[in-house]
Amino acid sequence: MRPLELVVLLALAVRAGRAVRRPAEGEQGGVPLDAAAVLALSVLAQVALEGVRWTLAPLHGLALAWVGRDLLRAARGRPAAVPGRGPRVGAAVGLTLLLLAAAAPSWSFPVPQLPAPTGPHAVGSDAVTVDVRLPADARPPAAVSPTDASPLSATDASTGSPTVTPTDAVRRVRARLWYPAADATDARAGGATCDRRWLEHPGAMLPALAERGGLPAWAMSHLRFARVHACWGAPLADVGALPVVTLDHGRGGFAAQTTYLAEELASHGWLVVAPEHPGGAVATVVDGALVPFDPVAFGAGREGAAYRDAIRTLGRRWVADLRAVLDALEAGAGPPGVRDRLARDVLVTAGHSTGGGAAFGACAAEPGCRAAVGLDPWMLPAPATLLGPATSAGGLEAEVLAVFSDPARGFFEPTNREAFDGLAEATRARGYAVRAIELRGAGHNDVTDVPRLSPFAGALGLYVGPAPADVVHARVRGEVVAVLERARARDDVASSR
Repeated sequence: MRPLELVVLLALAVRAGRAVRRPAEGEQGGVPLDAAAVLALSVLAQVALEGVRWTLAPLHGLALAWVGRDLLRAARGRPAAVPGRGPRVGAAVGLTLLLLAAAAPSWSFPVPQLPAPTGPHAVGSDAVTVDVRLPADARPPAAVSPTDASPLSATDASTGSPTVTPTDAVRRVRARLWYPAADATDARAGGATCDRRWLEHPGAMLPALAERGGLPAWAMSHLRFARVHACWGAPLADVGALPVVTLDHGRGGFAAQTTYLAEELASHGWLVVAPEHPGGAVATVVDGALVPFDPVAFGAGREGAAYRDAIRTLGRRWVADLRAVLDALEAGAGPPGVRDRLARDVLVTAGHSTGGGAAFGACAAEPGCRAAVGLDPWMLPAPATLLGPATSAGGLEAEVLAVFSDPARGFFEPTNREAFDGLAEATRARGYAVRAIELRGAGHNDVTDVPRLSPFAGALGLYVGPAPADVVHARVRGEVVAVLERARARDDVASSR
């Protein structure tokens, strides 16, 4: 729970204690208006500073009911009733249970707080939208054709309707950016405020996230209050050359799903590029239009070779998205100064799940790629040729890191790890380092921000294990930062390619 939420709970606990406390000898039994005043002020302060959200409705309702009761008693001149010893014990137990029940929603669905970046730079955030012309072997299945829908205006995008799907050959892709910032001001607001929102379009994303967890559409609405460390629109820091790390989401994910890692990498001087793949994300808003998740693009209704072909086609499509974003950044898209400092020849590709397999494919396609990182990667979207021996174009000419969830959690079939081992063997044969680690107790989504959404994330079907989020995230950050620092130091690798 957040500090102001705890203040409200503490004020309620104090008032409850006053209700069951036996007055001292000679003490007048009256209505404790001082406690009621503190309780009312704590609720008002929390609402004024942090906003209204459904998770606090029981706590606020109980507090205001108690304040109203005290005011009514005081107006009627009725003293507070003091129960006897036996009833006092029962009342204390009952009030304790009532307080715990009122606090349960806020504890079960907190506003997440991400760990602070540890690098020397402040972090800025921005986004770009680019056109992607898909090659013939990367186009979605014929079933994924445009629907007749009018585009949303920027104002109406938060309503979540209408929807559109991308065309076969051309589509628009939105990508989030994180980068080392000069300071913590918001350049677009004249330095007056700093926009630190977690999601760019919470009105569209949060209902989709809730439905993914089997919850009502409003159940994740409190996440619109989530704030991170990156400042939207902050000016780029003067860091000289700006190396690039890409960060692809997984099936049904979204660009900001690994913000804890994106902010960390940006604070160490890297430009982090996270495309939100239309049809592959849980939902994405492009030019004011909502593009929903498309199961057909993930092989729905296909089996065997047809399914594998659909997923590998999707992997090529995601690589095309990513490379189009990098091309646009080189051409001048993005925050001022990025084009002049962009160092695409110092590139690390990374991704989670489906995005992990695509990251391996992107590294193979990009001449400047020095390392590839898979966060519990799904290997089927990776090009099949990468998984064979080095003599047949297998492996990568780059360092490889894979961070796997606990095999005991059983998210992937053993064949997924076998496929990665083929990539690893071929990469080592080319003379490049490969490191694979397993995070005990971690589920598939523990390497993302997801475990911070609720202590019951695993029970909601979000593939989270019992490993503490702080431990998992610290480990992932340390491993990936080490890869990036080695990549930045290997100038001879880029010159020899």
